Amino acid sequence: MKKLIIGILLAVFLATPFWGVCGDKQASVTAVTAIDGEEIAASESYTSSAIDLSQARGYFSIQYTITGNGTVTLSYTLSNDGTTYLTPSGSSSIATGLTKTSGPGGSGKDILPFTPPIAKYMKIVATETGGVNSATVTSVLNVQ
Repeated sequence: MKKLIIGILLAVFLATPFWGVCGDKQASVTAVTAIDGEEIAASESYTSSAIDLSQARGYFSIQYTITGNGTVTLSYTLSNDGTTYLTPSGSSSIATGLTKTSGPGGSGKDILPFTPPIAKYMKIVATETGGVNSATVTSVLNVQ
């Protein structure tokens, strides 16, 4: 009986580090304010600074706040060299048609998950697409 108990304890002890790696318990979430209260004129765009994704594990979400009377599309560009930023082939916008009444309860706020292709750097792009009014945008990118 002692051998069985010792064997079980040994198996649990040896498997514990493996569970930690597989469970990814040490992965952290990084929040970066990509756009901080920028007013975007009708039919214009604002592009954030580069965000380093070198520690990303592939999970992304963006929290946005829209005020003003414009309509906004949130998208991204990617770069592997930190110099040339591209919209990847086959990628779509994070969200389109966002207004001050978008999101739960019509608050102009929401959190949206998205899945970009792998890259070293990202920029968030907010474009006013209504063509008549400006919109003010704040966005916080969360990366794991």
